[in-house]
Amino acid sequence: MAYGRIRYLLAAIIAGMVILSAPAYGTSFTSACGVESQSAPPSIRGYFDEMKGATLAEFQNQGQPGSDEIPVFPVGDEQAKGGKVKSIKKAFLYSLIIPGAGQVYNGSKIKAALFLAFEAASWTGYFSYQSQGDNKTDDFNLFADTYWSQDRYEDFLDINWGVRDDDSVFVDDDPSAGYYFTHHLPETKTQQYYEMIGKYNQFVVGWADVDTLLFSNPEAAERATSAMRLHYEDMRYDANRAYDHATTSLIVMMVNHVASAFEAALSAKRNNDRIETDGGGLSIRAIKARSGNGQEQFPMLTMRYRF
Repeated sequence: MAYGRIRYLLAAIIAGMVILSAPAYGTSFTSACGVESQSAPPSIRGYFDEMKGATLAEFQNQGQPGSDEIPVFPVGDEQAKGGKVKSIKKAFLYSLIIPGAGQVYNGSKIKAALFLAFEAASWTGYFSYQSQGDNKTDDFNLFADTYWSQDRYEDFLDINWGVRDDDSVFVDDDPSAGYYFTHHLPETKTQQYYEMIGKYNQFVVGWADVDTLLFSNPEAAERATSAMRLHYEDMRYDANRAYDHATTSLIVMMVNHVASAFEAALSAKRNNDRIETDGGGLSIRAIKARSGNGQEQFPMLTMRYRF
């Protein structure tokens, strides 16, 4: 039955378009049940005949209208099939806050599921890599506290310059003074502290596997190699890489919010454009009309086609 109705409707649409393109016919046809219609082509008359029975039943079910009210009810209104107009701003904001929310608002569950999946994956990746980075940071901090000694470094300073604080003597980094330091060890074990003891040769003497015999020769001590230091740097690299992945997950998350928002807005706009286009096509409606003297009421079908 639905297929047959669609077939008749398509036939009516095609016939209406042909009629509207011809100068001999008007752009509006009205057919009253039991009343002769205005020069409507056979295909439209056939559609009206099909709809007549349903229209009469709906008319009878509506009851008698008041003197000031004539109800209107649609029968096969193409504009009603196009869906509701969506707010582009709402669709954008919904998805900007929660990816996929704007897609749900637009009625697209598959797109909503995809954006929500990206959101969940991003959060999972962020927390996972952030946790890995924290654990690896704890590991290399413990390794440094175990195998790098500030006392060894201060012994190196004392043997060569009679001080135990590089900050108290080498504040100007003056090359003319001979051997000089480019960095100064922080007083507390901050992030910079753990970075410097592994990154710069100046602090290599603090590692437990460096021979103390080199302490009396600053140039040789600074060129010394340390397997512990190299392993420590690898540990720091792994921790920083995990933090980089966590940052990437955050970036993906933000991109997903923006992409979901713009997709929702564009889909809402396409929906509205489609409705506007459909609204300009064929519209068939049933209304209650009165005869010329106003005493008799009867159902009437009206058809309108707009470009």
